[in-house]
Amino acid sequence: MDEVAQALGEYNPHLISVDFWKTYSLTPVGVRAIAKCRKLQEVDFGWCLGVSIPGDCLSLLASSCPELRKLFMVALRGILDKDLDPFIQNCKRLEQVDLLGVRSISQEVCLSLGVSIPGDCLSLLASSCPELRKLFMVALRGILDKDLDPFIQNCKRLEQVDLLGVRSISQEVCLR
Repeated sequence: MDEVAQALGEYNPHLISVDFWKTYSLTPVGVRAIAKCRKLQEVDFGWCLGVSIPGDCLSLLASSCPELRKLFMVALRGILDKDLDPFIQNCKRLEQVDLLGVRSISQEVCLSLGVSIPGDCLSLLASSCPELRKLFMVALRGILDKDLDPFIQNCKRLEQVDLLGVRSISQEVCLR
């Protein structure tokens, strides 16, 4: 699938949407190639297990494609906070982020970003991406009520938050 991504990057620089859902053979090489499509607004890497340990390819994608609005990284277990940070810093128009099954948002990586706990990384996402409409945080077990407050305060267009499997959220925060 890297060859397809390379062709898309080479011959379709104005591409705005690409869906690699369950393309197991896509690797960071293909992601780097698709970063040549600088007008990308939607990208789906869900279940692209070859991208589970992305190296610098996601950083390149985020810096090359600041118009991204939808980012799907379902089941990419190796994604860390440092992989999300470039999207937070560069893609201010993000509307939809799907992190279903991303389990490696860690305190250690958050500390390297200058924040103290994983929730602070989410706070950075909320403050940096006010256009956010949909957020999927399924099975992110460390999420607390206070981690949702920045989204409630900063993301006025937020329509949907999926917290399936998140055990520490109260009913009160869900009703705000």
